[in-house]
Amino acid sequence: MGVESPAEIRDVDPLRYQTPRTATPAAQSQELAFIELRYKAPDGEMSDLIEHAVKADVATSPSTDFRFAAAVAARHRRASSSSRQPSMRRPSSVSWMVGSGNSVSG
Repeated sequence: MGVESPAEIRDVDPLRYQTPRTATPAAQSQELAFIELRYKAPDGEMSDLIEHAVKADVATSPSTDFRFAAAVAARHRRASSSSRQPSMRRPSSVSWMVGSGNSVSG
């Protein structure tokens, strides 16, 4: 399907004013994200830091807990009428919960 055209389709021209970049070691790693969470207890003096690397395989085969947490976050975002995710619908978040094996009531 399409239209016949005599136009020549060429590759993108090479960069003229920049040198091509190679992927950084971070881009080549098996990490999807690195999360740093700092919190302090209400009566605490010092904050604590939690660091966690999220592996790239979580995107292709998420655990039950990850699926459930993502569904809860999506549901909260929908309930708070966030403008950052206008396309999130209730059926999507419910299907994530059902797929996680956890209860969908409430």
